[in-house]
Amino acid sequence: MKTEKKSFGMALIIWFFTGGFGGHKVYLEEKFSYILWYWLLTIVTFGIAPLVGVFFIKTRIIQINHEIDQIQGSRPTPPPAPTMNR
Repeated sequence: MKTEKKSFGMALIIWFFTGGFGGHKVYLEEKFSYILWYWLLTIVTFGIAPLVGVFFIKTRIIQINHEIDQIQGSRPTPPPAPTMNR
């Protein structure tokens, strides 16, 4: 069960140091089983998966924080749609 809102900055720091084996996935999803699967995905894709994954961190944080808000009852509106800023 997700317990607290997630920070984009913290997720990026964790990704920078532990992205190769999924440390940021554990921070976001709070499931330690992701480490094995993400490690295998990293090996199979020759290290490309963590580089691609960093682009999806912000969207996932928005979704997770919205789920936490719904559980806590503080915001009943749908999450904002992700946008591509140029």
